Amino acid sequence: MTSTATETPVAQLLHHLAGEANGPLATVRRLVEHTAHRLADRPDPHDRDAGQRLEWAARRLYGLQQDLDAAANTLHGASLPSPATAHVPAGPPALSAHRLR
Repeated sequence: MTSTATETPVAQLLHHLAGEANGPLATVRRLVEHTAHRLADRPDPHDRDAGQRLEWAARRLYGLQQDLDAAANTLHGASLPSPATAHVPAGPPALSAHRLR
């Protein structure tokens, strides 16, 4: 996302946070996704359950990116293309037969 002179500082900050290419939320989401994929391949069912939870956390982070981007676009007063749409993480994990709560 390229900032314009008319974009407010708050909108610029929100676009930066939500940015898919180099935004901090995207970086964290990619690390969480990577860890989830590594846990999914492990034989321990607790590891796989943790991997599913991390996949769901990554999905929520992606939703947060979209929400921040939408708020920035509202503040900017324009319908700009969303920088957070380049990558769509996997959907929510299947519910485990074994629940901790």
